[in-house]
Amino acid sequence: MDEELAFEIAGISVGFMAAICFCIGSMMTSAHDMATLSKTHGASVSRVAHSLAVQRALYAAGALLLLMSCGLQVWGILLSSTNPVDLPQVPLTWSDLLLVVAAGAGLIAFLIARWIYKRTLEKTLRIVDSP
Repeated sequence: MDEELAFEIAGISVGFMAAICFCIGSMMTSAHDMATLSKTHGASVSRVAHSLAVQRALYAAGALLLLMSCGLQVWGILLSSTNPVDLPQVPLTWSDLLLVVAAGAGLIAFLIARWIYKRTLEKTLRIVDSP
């Protein structure tokens, strides 16, 4: 496998994980949560805050992965196909590389989303609890 193909596959894998983050993020705010948000009941503020914090975190993680995906794909395209450089010979097929990169991108997305979620939820609850 040459480096151009490796970067193309890596870019596709990261883009796929970005799409998953966007899909999950868009599904986290239910109609019930939106109705609750519009009515602003005191008992359900933490639930709405949780849902919106998760959505924001997954959108942010998905956006970062999408940028990484674009960068990997551009890098792969810009590599010279007339003078290919073979990567070190490892026993990876294209499907193995796809799974490894997708798992790595998923881990990155999880860590970024968790960090953003915690910060957003703490900030939101602090604002809600302030007089």
